[in-house]
Amino acid sequence: MPGHIAVILDGNRRWAKAADRESAWGYMQGGDRALQFLSWCDAAGIGVVTLYAVSLDNLRSKDNSVAASLRAVAETLQQLAREEHWRIRLIGRIDLLDTQIVRQLRDAVDLTKAVSGPTVNIALAYSGREEILQALQELLSTPGGITQAQAGLTQDMLARHLYTRGLPDPDLIIRTSGEQRLSDFMTWQSTYSELYFCDTGWPGFDERHFEQALDHFASCCRRYGQ
Repeated sequence: MPGHIAVILDGNRRWAKAADRESAWGYMQGGDRALQFLSWCDAAGIGVVTLYAVSLDNLRSKDNSVAASLRAVAETLQQLAREEHWRIRLIGRIDLLDTQIVRQLRDAVDLTKAVSGPTVNIALAYSGREEILQALQELLSTPGGITQAQAGLTQDMLARHLYTRGLPDPDLIIRTSGEQRLSDFMTWQSTYSELYFCDTGWPGFDERHFEQALDHFASCCRRYGQ
């Protein structure tokens, strides 16, 4: 059983379009599915989940649907926070988001700070390359950081400055909607992750698909380069 599952929540707009509905409806359906997904992970004993909802490229594109996606994320997280079961963490360039959305997101995070249960990372305005760059900048700006780097920069040193510091790398990464690429997701952390691609859009990812993903993971022989 994977200890950390990460998911690229792809296909919400296409799901809505196929149903002849607005994009906002598709994102709200995706939010509901995320809550269900977390309940399945909880029942399976999975301690860390990362949900990739909005990429930094999405945000830079100025696509109107991004605002609808962020509103759906904020509403979903507020609902999740009220359950007081999952500890919510935000990863990505949160500082680039709309102030009102950030306030809603932070409120949800604050409500779960004392939660000792499983952790869910919400990746917003996220870029794996940007994360590595920020980690390096943070490392070099810490007292003695430049001296440490000159003495010999190690992977562990850099990893301590990633968004996911203190958490295990994902064992399994799932992407929905049929695309078979990571799209700048967890560039550093995905080195030995098993990958599972599902053709259905995220709102259509049901418990049967979840079990198939777990079966796929169970069938993998994880050699870690050996």
